[in-house]
Amino acid sequence: MRDVGAVLTVDGRKGFGQVVAFEAMELGIERAKKLGVCAVGLRNAHHIGRIGHWAEQCAKAGMVRSTS
Repeated sequence: MRDVGAVLTVDGRKGFGQVVAFEAMELGIERAKKLGVCAVGLRNAHHIGRIGHWAEQCAKAGMVRSTS
């Protein structure tokens, strides 16, 4: 894994995509709560499935606010 503050690159070590993506997002959410923002890259992982799930994971963690 590479860690440069608000940017994380996670090595999935060729793991099951949905598992390692969940773990990578947990790291990103934790970092965003500390710094206000975080970009997460995931490499060496198998297919992560439906991409919307990861945005929903962030929303459930309170990282998305409605402007209306």
